[in-house]
Amino acid sequence: MNKHKKSIAFFLLLIFTLPMGSGQLLALTSGTSTLEYSWFSLLSTNEMGGPFMDDFSYNVPLFELSEPYGVDTLINVIAPGGGQGEIMPRENGELAVPQLTPEQKQELVAFEQMQAEIIQQEKLRLEQRKQEELQSIQTGMGKTAKQESMSQTTMSAGLPTQAEYDALMDFYQATNGANWTNNTGWSSANPNVIQDVSGFYGIHTNANGNVTGIFMSSNKVLGEIPESIGNLVHLESLDLSVNNLYKYIPQSIGNLVNLKLLYLNSSVINWSTIPESIVNLTNLEYLALHSNYLTGPIPANIGNLTKLKVLALFFTKLEGNLPSSIGNLLDLEYLELMGSNFTGPIPASFSNLTNLYHFRVYDNQLTGPVPDYFCSFPNLLILNLQNNQFTGTLPPCIYTSGINHVYLANNNFSIESFIDMAPHFPDQSHFLPQKASTDTVYVSVREGDFLVLNTDLGINTQGVTEYRWVKDGVPLFPNFQQNAFEFTDTSFSCEYYPEGSSGPTNCNGVYYVEIQNSLLPAGTVIKGSPIVIETIPETLNMTICLLE
Repeated sequence: MNKHKKSIAFFLLLIFTLPMGSGQLLALTSGTSTLEYSWFSLLSTNEMGGPFMDDFSYNVPLFELSEPYGVDTLINVIAPGGGQGEIMPRENGELAVPQLTPEQKQELVAFEQMQAEIIQQEKLRLEQRKQEELQSIQTGMGKTAKQESMSQTTMSAGLPTQAEYDALMDFYQATNGANWTNNTGWSSANPNVIQDVSGFYGIHTNANGNVTGIFMSSNKVLGEIPESIGNLVHLESLDLSVNNLYKYIPQSIGNLVNLKLLYLNSSVINWSTIPESIVNLTNLEYLALHSNYLTGPIPANIGNLTKLKVLALFFTKLEGNLPSSIGNLLDLEYLELMGSNFTGPIPASFSNLTNLYHFRVYDNQLTGPVPDYFCSFPNLLILNLQNNQFTGTLPPCIYTSGINHVYLANNNFSIESFIDMAPHFPDQSHFLPQKASTDTVYVSVREGDFLVLNTDLGINTQGVTEYRWVKDGVPLFPNFQQNAFEFTDTSFSCEYYPEGSSGPTNCNGVYYVEIQNSLLPAGTVIKGSPIVIETIPETLNMTICLLE
């Protein structure tokens, strides 16, 4: 809390002025403004579409998705901001289910649905490539087209390497494989004899028998990912989402340099950091680690993953500044960082992310101004900055550039900024309320002076601005007045009584200005910074200073 003091010569009046734009304001409305967390429910299919989603169908009703995804499986999700509920393993091995708002549930289900679509595409891609490899092998053996057709279904792939097979057996043992929902092939495998694993549940292989995909979402995988997972060097897709992997992400994950997809979301990953080795996965396109107990910062060199299209790190305990290297991810389309503990400004390097469709960082502690480069992103559909500590004036282009959905509520934008915003938002909850100032101003008034309260907040805004001053929670006059940006009451002068005496302190108290503007929704009241006033003896010099 900053304390302001300033040397002032007094004759008859004390004039106090709040600098233009310095007040961090609270917008109070006659109704309750609800944060708009769910943009999925507002979007049509084409609004959600991006380049890799052109053929996707979003006709499945929310909360009625087919397995392995669906709201019933979302038991391992951390509520955003850490305030709605947490998951901690209990003594009996069960997990506590967090209390999520309906909007958050919708949002999570829709994101899981998108992930499921991508998974299906990856499975199809791996299988098609394997068939092409087998066909190429058969052709190389000199078979006729008829022979190829007859043997296509009977020809088997090769075997995995010893290191790969051992890694799979380690994974089965380390994650309670005997109790998986589906362990076909795994449960009957001899750990001492290498065999074809293409028939194992969740496993995809290439024509040589190497493991190229593991798809184990929602399969009651319980335990720890073993370090030997790093020996699956041909792996291109790893989906272990919505399970109970309650320990750390192994450093050996960085050995899987052929990975295109890594989904470890909603799997607890209890109090773990993101391993630095993850920046070695330079072929990665889809990275989802969200809804886990991840701590610490995002690795500084995350920008090495230059092929990323989706970076989902939301609903975690991650903290620190957003790495500027994210600006190297020129193919990035979805940047999802909400509901964590990130701080600091949005880096200037993010101006390079011109392929973004969604930029969502709500429910963090981000600060500074909102960059105007978002206005130049031709594909940007969602800009959700709610519930941070952004300040200053919002670039006007933000709400005139064609971004479909902009959410700005619960920040510290200036009154001028959100009065300008008002005509552009059909739903006031998208930009109101704004947070109250955390700066309290302390002022000393010499006894015998009149008190003049003065602010220039809102004077230069559009529309008609009216003011009312409040002392200790009680308005000094009943109605808002257009010229009351300066208020003087000459009916009394400030009186001083020594500490311990019983005399009145008629000027002492906590003051603030309330502001209304004709462009804001009816009933909206803007609250200025609190001013604490104390009367001092006439013989003392009065100073006001700023303590950082």
